[in-house]
Amino acid sequence: MDVSIEYISAACNQVPHTVALHKNDTSLIYGACNSIIQVEIKNDRMVAKKAFIGHTDRVNCVRWTGNQSFVTGGTDKKVCLWENFNVIQTLSGHEGSVTVVDGLYDLGIIVSASTDSTMKVWRKKSDQNWACVQTYSCPKGGFVLDIALLAFPDDSIWIFASLDDCSVRLFCIDQDDKFQESHILKGHEDWTQTLDVVFESDTNDVLLASGNQDSFIRVWRFKTVSQIEAKSEQNRKVADLAPDEDIGTKRVIFSVGTSKYYSVTVETILAGHDDKVFAVQWCKSLKSDDMRLVSASLDKTIILWEQDKDADGLWIEAVRVGEVGGNTLGFLGCQINSLANLFIGHTFSGALQMWYKDGTDQQWYPGVTVGGHAASVEALDWDPKGRYVISTSHDQTSRIHAPWKQDQVWHEVARPQVHGYDLNCLTLMPNHRFASGADEKLVRVFDATKNFLDNVSAITGFDFTETDDNKTKRSLGADVPSLGLSNKAVLEGDQSVPEVDKHVKDQYPDFYFKPDTYDKPPTEDTLVQNTLWPEIQKVYGHGYEVFTVASNYSGTLLASSCKAAQAEHANILLTETETWTKVASLQNGHVLTIVQMAFSPNDKYLLTVSRDRTLCVWNMSDYSLYFKTDKKTSIHARIIWACDWSSDSKYFVTVGRDKKCVVWSLEDKKINQSRAFITS
Repeated sequence: MDVSIEYISAACNQVPHTVALHKNDTSLIYGACNSIIQVEIKNDRMVAKKAFIGHTDRVNCVRWTGNQSFVTGGTDKKVCLWENFNVIQTLSGHEGSVTVVDGLYDLGIIVSASTDSTMKVWRKKSDQNWACVQTYSCPKGGFVLDIALLAFPDDSIWIFASLDDCSVRLFCIDQDDKFQESHILKGHEDWTQTLDVVFESDTNDVLLASGNQDSFIRVWRFKTVSQIEAKSEQNRKVADLAPDEDIGTKRVIFSVGTSKYYSVTVETILAGHDDKVFAVQWCKSLKSDDMRLVSASLDKTIILWEQDKDADGLWIEAVRVGEVGGNTLGFLGCQINSLANLFIGHTFSGALQMWYKDGTDQQWYPGVTVGGHAASVEALDWDPKGRYVISTSHDQTSRIHAPWKQDQVWHEVARPQVHGYDLNCLTLMPNHRFASGADEKLVRVFDATKNFLDNVSAITGFDFTETDDNKTKRSLGADVPSLGLSNKAVLEGDQSVPEVDKHVKDQYPDFYFKPDTYDKPPTEDTLVQNTLWPEIQKVYGHGYEVFTVASNYSGTLLASSCKAAQAEHANILLTETETWTKVASLQNGHVLTIVQMAFSPNDKYLLTVSRDRTLCVWNMSDYSLYFKTDKKTSIHARIIWACDWSSDSKYFVTVGRDKKCVVWSLEDKKINQSRAFITS
């Protein structure tokens, strides 16, 4: 049997510096949990190709260091050096999470910084192994927020590092081949979260961009000066400058080593953002020597800055893209391609967004991106006909994934539930309904909208409306009141904008539904705002947070159970879905939390497994206990995590923390011919 990966869905880690675009403009990598996701960019769309694991904990930073090499740092305190997507060496030495890295592979240097208040310099040795050659300790136990490396044409190297004392520090190599602090740049009033540096070959100047939490971006220009010019002025250190000179544009001259002198000035201060700036990146035009700068901020925008030649090189805002409204929290990073006609941003929620410039009308449009849940996926279920899959997560969302008919690549096509509690479970029911349970004492049931069925039909090529048994009853869409957790139905003809005579909690919904049609996977703002499903029912009766739900194949019964520390709460509520009334409470089966439930395909039995290491089979004809294991008959020695049935309803399978997968016979009420095996 040949098995291959069809679809990868994973959000970007919710930290800066975790997305990197290759200089070839087609290869993107980003950190997702402890993995590296490889993404291919084709014109106006992204496709996730593979996932690679090199860390044992969250990836915090990713940087390309060469044509086929990149470096990553993680919460596992490790720095991983990759080549052709294989880890060639793991660098250990930090005592805290590695938060930022940068490197120049061809010059054999990597620099990393950690929460242990150190910055380490790693160099390649003659035996091709890398080793730490220098450690810089931050003043007063501080830490480094970002690092930027610059290689000069003569292969000399500068290191810029922003620290939590609001300064940016320059480190240069001295005669002993050690990096020494050469200059301190001051002027920002808050933490500088991002740095990027570039060498201007036409002027031999160095341009440094620093983005700060004070919402400003400073562009610093470094020029070489002669020794005579340097000696003619008083070479003052930044620490000795007067307060009014710290934030000005006055030229300061400093020395590098004993023979080189540079001047630094603030060329411009860019004030286009309204919130913290978390990313800046230089882009040099391939058609000219013009420099561009792109920046991203928590104000939900990405800005492209250019110099106006008709205004003495004044930096102006050329393009602004991003989000307007909604409840998202802005961007943590951005990338730009070499042609400056494509932006990629990753948001505070872990979503990737892309904008591209159309070559025909020269307008900017959102592209199709990849993404997924930003926390652990707790449950998923298939559409009975295999046309889409729905998943739910502790990131408080439920998402629907389906193939795009244009190239049969899977994408997220809807986000029917955006909740205020961590979601623990879900089950898909016939006719496009699903029920979900969260860290609350009730089960919520949702029904698909007419807008969803129309759009997912256009995206996938399947006609979801042809077999719809609920055409006349479906709502057009849904929105969420700002003070509520329930998705409210929006019917055709309803006002989707606030009305004065509405209740205050309904006047200003968090998500304004606006009917829209599309034949390609929707963008992030559309997913958040326009793909919600209305909530049609709540199921009460549990004493603690709902932990697992299941529905039978005919869709007539809904089973639910909650977290339990004693037998009286480890019961199962059975609800009839026509009138939504409780028909039974199954008790005396388990004594701890029921982890998973599964109805047999013939709907005659319900299988349940629990933290108490036992399984139960319940007869649905009279809601009685048909079969139960105990300490003697149970094969599992640890928690049983999962269970399911064979297609003929004669056998079922259980999987436990003890790494055992056990096949059971329903008729014999025991292990099927001792078919228990240990998984690797």
